[in-house]
Amino acid sequence: MPPGNRFRHQTYRSERPTAPYHLFPAARPTEPSSREFDAALAAAGAAFGRARVAAVYCVHGTFAGNDALGLLTELARFAPGLSEVLSRVGKRTVDLIADEAGNYTPEYVAAFQAGLSAGAGRTIPVRLFNWSSQNNHIGRADGAVRLIDELARLAADMPAAELHAAQPPRVVLWGHSHGGNVIALLTNLLGAEAAERDEFFHAARTFYRPWLWREVDVPVWESVRRLLDEADHPLRKLALDIVTFGVPVRYGWDSGGYANLLHFIHHRPPPQGIEHQAPVPIETRRLLGATDGDYVQQIGIAGSNLAPNPLAVGQVSGAGRASGAVAQATETRNPCPRRGHDAVGRLRRYRKRRPPPHDRPRGVYSPQVAAIALSRSGGEILWGDSLTHRVAEKGDS
Repeated sequence: MPPGNRFRHQTYRSERPTAPYHLFPAARPTEPSSREFDAALAAAGAAFGRARVAAVYCVHGTFAGNDALGLLTELARFAPGLSEVLSRVGKRTVDLIADEAGNYTPEYVAAFQAGLSAGAGRTIPVRLFNWSSQNNHIGRADGAVRLIDELARLAADMPAAELHAAQPPRVVLWGHSHGGNVIALLTNLLGAEAAERDEFFHAARTFYRPWLWREVDVPVWESVRRLLDEADHPLRKLALDIVTFGVPVRYGWDSGGYANLLHFIHHRPPPQGIEHQAPVPIETRRLLGATDGDYVQQIGIAGSNLAPNPLAVGQVSGAGRASGAVAQATETRNPCPRRGHDAVGRLRRYRKRRPPPHDRPRGVYSPQVAAIALSRSGGEILWGDSLTHRVAEKGDS
C-alpha cells in the first residue's frame, strides 16, 4: 500500500497480486526440541542481531485475548482493578485451553527469546502483546492504540545514543490473524497526517469518552493522540519490521508507518487452478480437512465482524451528531467504492451492522517458521528492498 493510505481498506480483486510473492513447497516440520531446530533459530537470531533488533512483539488474533466479548473493557471504566484481575484470569484460561493453537503463550515466547538470543549473542526480548481480541473494528482500533502506547514506552526507555545511531533500532511485530490487522491500523496511525488522525479519534470518541459525561475514561487513547502529534517523539525513531501469519485482507497498510512488511499465508492452490486464488465455493468436507489452506484467512474479510456488546453500541450511538459531515469529508479526500469503506468510516458505522459470526480460532502459524526462513535467506526477505512479500505454502503440511 502507498504512503498516505488514510485508513483505506484493501481492494478485493481476483487479479494476480501486485506485490511480489513466493510459493514455498511444504516440508516436514523440524521438531522444536531437535538440534536442527535450535541451530536454525540461532541463525535467525544472528540475523536479528546484525539488524539491531531491539525487541519482538507477538500479537495474537481474534478470540485469543483477554476480553473477546468486550465486557471487561466496559467494566474497566468503573472498576479498573477488578477488570485487570479478571483479564489476567481470562487470558490464562485461554492459554490453558488453546495452548499454541492460534495463540501465543508465555512459554512460547520464552522459548522463542532463548533461541534468538543464543544466536545474537545478546538478549533479544520477545514479548506478548495482549489485546481484547474482539471481532470488530473498535476492538482492533483499541488494540492498535494500546500497541502504540507499548512501543512508545519501549522507545522512551532506550538510551539516546541508541535511538540516534546511524542504524536505527528495529522492532519486529509478529501478528497472527486479525492481530495483523491491529498492526495495519497502527501503521495508518503512524503514517497519517494530523487531519486524518483527528478524524480517526473523532470517529471513536464515544468509545473512550462516556456518552453520559465528557471526561476521558480510557486515558490511553488521549495520551496516544497527544504523542502522535509529537514529531520528535522517540517512537518515531523505531524502524518497525512487520511479519503477519494468516491475516485476513481487510485494512490497508500505510508504508509511512513501517519499514518492511512480510506476509505468510497457508495457501494450497488447486492443481489445475490459478496459483494465487482459492477455490470457491467452499465445500464442508474440504473445509474440515483444511484442504485448500487457511479458510478463516479467506473468510475473515469485510462483513465477518461480530456486533459490539450492547454497552459499546449505546456509547457509539451518541456519535451520530456529526458523523455524516465527517464521513463526507473523508470520502471526498479519499475516494472509496462506497462511503464508510475505510477504517474511519467503519468506526462510525459499525453500530449499524449485524453481520453473521464467521470467525473462529485459527490454525497455528509459527513465528519460528518465519525466523528460520529469514535465517536461510540471510535476512534478505525481511530487510530487503521489496516493500512487501506475500509468502504461501504449497502442498501438504
